[in-house]
Amino acid sequence: MLWQKMSENRASRVQFDVMGLDNSLGQDNGSGPRGIARAPGHARTASSRTGRLIAALVLAALTACSRAPEPVAGFGDLAFGAPRPADCAALAVPLPQALAGSLVYCAKGGGAEFAGAVLTDVTLGFFEGRFFVAAAVLADPGQAHALAKRLTTTHGRPYCRDRGAVCLWRMGDADAVLETPQAGPPRLLVRSRSLAGRVAAAGGESAAAAMPALGDAPGSGDAPPAQ
Repeated sequence: MLWQKMSENRASRVQFDVMGLDNSLGQDNGSGPRGIARAPGHARTASSRTGRLIAALVLAALTACSRAPEPVAGFGDLAFGAPRPADCAALAVPLPQALAGSLVYCAKGGGAEFAGAVLTDVTLGFFEGRFFVAAAVLADPGQAHALAKRLTTTHGRPYCRDRGAVCLWRMGDADAVLETPQAGPPRLLVRSRSLAGRVAAAGGESAAAAMPALGDAPGSGDAPPAQ
């Protein structure tokens, strides 16, 4: 089955110590403008307030940067679970008898883009009329390394096998699988894990059987993951 056997976001916590910022700001010299004496503690109070404001702004910025990425909910402008577009021409793909009539693959014209990579030869898969998987070829083979790096930065270290030739990134309920064979162009698969599990079950396989054997933990297997 085309791409059938190919298939957590890593949330990071940022802790920021705001102690000591008050001491890093200006010190009270005991006098105000034109030599007018300041009220005791006035400068320290202003510095303390400024320090707390700066700390709050920095902490808010760091927290925003540390948020888990938005889960991948589809491919291009097509959401997982969406119906098949009328302009997606069905492909003649050999299917197991158990899936005949319920599983359809079609060719999407015009190419696509995913995580900054330009893709061609896009194939979409639909189970019981619902979109669940996309497979495509990278238009420029040189994009593979940059794509792998972006996926790792956004979604964490991948599961890899075959000396890094096949790597999988968890993206919420979605998976992205990048294959970089020695012969032929790099290929990308993006799928809904839950819907792909239903396809596997309908075909008489377990959901685990539909997953590629890529190791038990991110970066495990026979090669380091793409960096």
